[in-house]
Amino acid sequence: MLVELGADVNVRERAADGRTALMCCALVADERWGVGLARTLLERGARVGLRTHQLRLNALHVACMLGRVELVRAFLAALDYDLADVDALGNTALHYAAAAGRADIARLVADAHFRFLTGRACHRRSWETLSLSPPCN
Repeated sequence: MLVELGADVNVRERAADGRTALMCCALVADERWGVGLARTLLERGARVGLRTHQLRLNALHVACMLGRVELVRAFLAALDYDLADVDALGNTALHYAAAAGRADIARLVADAHFRFLTGRACHRRSWETLSLSPPCN
């Protein structure tokens, strides 16, 4: 495998708006295989928070958009990025999960938001209102 030979796990495609290998894991037809590839990449230092050039999507946005629940779990476990990152259209991962009709993924993302907001001034928000509210500053 190229990763074992030292390939850069954060390299971006020249085409496809600078998509990363982690983003491509969401496109693998067999989600288990995509998650396995993603875990290997994450172990080798791949960063979930890298964004595409024009749309400013990160790997979590793509996984939520495509309804890849196990991939979302893997990305949330890595948490090397800001969960409240917005793309060029102002959407967060939570917006994409909701737009895809995936309440299970929206719950995972919202729960992760809540865990990391605990102790901040806005920690009393429920997960339902979090999706409609701007991130805490």
